[in-house]
Amino acid sequence: MHRTLSEPTNRPVDSSPQRNSLLGKAWHFGARASRGTVLFLSFAAISPAQIVKTINEYPVPTPGSGPNGIAPGPDGALWFTESYGNKVGRITTLGHITEYPLPTSQSYPFGITAGPDGALWFTESDANRIGRITASGFVTEYPVPTTYSYPLGITAGPGGALWFTEFGKIGRITTSGVITEYPLPTGDSYPTGITAGPDGALWFAEFYGNRIGRITTSGVITEYAVLTSDSYPMQITAGPDGALWFNEIYRNLIGRITASGVIIEYPTPTSDSHPARITVGPDGALWFAERGTNQIGRITTSGVITEYPTPTSDSYPYGITVGPDGALWFTELAGKIGQVVLAVSPRQGFALPTPMGVSVGNTPSLPYLYAGTAGLLVHSLGKPSSKFILSNDHVLGAIGPTLCPNTAAPNKTWTLQPGTLDIGRDPGNNPSYYLGTVMTLWPLKKGASNSIDAAISQTNATFTKTEILGIGQPNPVVVSPTVAEGVVKSGRTTGVTVGTVEAINVTVTVNYGAACGTYTFVGQTSVFGISPGAFSNVAGYQGNPFSRAGDSGSAILDSTTKRPMGLLFAGGPWLTFANPISEVYTRLNVFPESRSGAGPSSVEELRAMEGSLQNALIRRSCAWRKFKQEMRATYSVCRVSKASA
Repeated sequence: MHRTLSEPTNRPVDSSPQRNSLLGKAWHFGARASRGTVLFLSFAAISPAQIVKTINEYPVPTPGSGPNGIAPGPDGALWFTESYGNKVGRITTLGHITEYPLPTSQSYPFGITAGPDGALWFTESDANRIGRITASGFVTEYPVPTTYSYPLGITAGPGGALWFTEFGKIGRITTSGVITEYPLPTGDSYPTGITAGPDGALWFAEFYGNRIGRITTSGVITEYAVLTSDSYPMQITAGPDGALWFNEIYRNLIGRITASGVIIEYPTPTSDSHPARITVGPDGALWFAERGTNQIGRITTSGVITEYPTPTSDSYPYGITVGPDGALWFTELAGKIGQVVLAVSPRQGFALPTPMGVSVGNTPSLPYLYAGTAGLLVHSLGKPSSKFILSNDHVLGAIGPTLCPNTAAPNKTWTLQPGTLDIGRDPGNNPSYYLGTVMTLWPLKKGASNSIDAAISQTNATFTKTEILGIGQPNPVVVSPTVAEGVVKSGRTTGVTVGTVEAINVTVTVNYGAACGTYTFVGQTSVFGISPGAFSNVAGYQGNPFSRAGDSGSAILDSTTKRPMGLLFAGGPWLTFANPISEVYTRLNVFPESRSGAGPSSVEELRAMEGSLQNALIRRSCAWRKFKQEMRATYSVCRVSKASA
């Protein structure tokens, strides 16, 4: 399950792994916390000027160490490289920093990412190595086969391997250290940033080649020329809109490229901003570091940019990522780690009508507090005027004292927004929190094969609206999941995250807790996350960047078309599991609501739409020195000019 609980400490922890016939393990996602502990973030729609609450800075112990790349780790902390200090650093969300010296001197650690094995992986550009560091600080180094390759960017990719950029090539390294290299068509392009794309391929920025590249997991490479010449694209990330977003550091542009190669560029408001790195925020926008103007930038998927100055002048922000606390964390080349704290309280409810993708739960829930996610607003196929909130049975079908599925009372149990965990208490049938009334629970069967974990609560336009927070209006067209399909979801805990379909027709057994038992599901979809959301620091759930406890009930949509393809209900290390949405619709006799209220009027029409879609589916050294000199030159020149002023 992917529900979040708060409970007395004497209740047995029931998140033991169960065998999955195809993929190994699945977890009951009932995260444990003391009453009132925050394990999630929800983001309300507020003006860009109000989004940032404060920006904090934490000095790195080693002066002049040049903090560079930064990534969330599996231990709930942030890990960063110190390029000039020859160290890897670790900072907790409270600002406590630990540094680990690297075995090879003057290795120039650059990029860093969390690996599928619970360790952090990083590039050592001058040492020509790929490094691995455990949460306890143990370092292993693997030489890159090509000498003078100067590896830079690194990311986790599909299939459990890591991919990195090097001069004229893209590299792949397994967690056992086996490296494969793929030469680029443009040999002197020097790729820098790299990310897993929503299409199952890897995408990278070619710094000198002025291109965006794409490489499949089998090594097939395609390159796309950037619109503006000499723009030096540097970093790239998968966006929540199904596109890839990148920065063009010397032309002060933020670029967007679709999976088909269509590029749009957006200039930053401040000239000479030199945007260096970019990441997806938990609010559904893209965030980037402006090295040249000491600002953190935010760009919506429609291209609206807002800039926020860092407290320290001449700080030179560089790397940026989302932390386990839902804040944006960034490196400053001048020797600090920064934290952008967003303004919205994670416990804040939403003004009516409430969007989907937010915290919900039922009352009564005592002796526990819990919360899941409102997935989609749907309507009855037989009576389109009847509107419902769609989520999981273990979210909308659960009440205390057990919180087991199928325990809520149809036409009686109230659904609240937010869930009782987020309220901090069970308020009972308090109209201030009312969102709907539980109507239909799809029964789960022990000792048999289940196909969905779903339930609906009746609501109306006064209380809810169709938009999904951070994603927008879903497309009310039925779609079946396909392997390597890019997907996106908005959940109560991790916000907006993107991923790719790993497998279909999966059989998985899920533990719903000691009081509820285990259930087996067939015909399910597994999703591999490729971007970190606002991670929840919950023991046992590290490594999965797509979802966390509390995201149960989220709608998973095709990231390009926004067509729902699954209902998130469970997960394990690195994978999330979803019910096929067509199965949910047909069994509950519902369909997603649209602004116009249009949709099929019968189950037969729904199945016909699904069938037609299924039928359609059957049919090197100098460049490195130059790069380093340019990086150092901008940094030192800025400092000199400021000092001389």
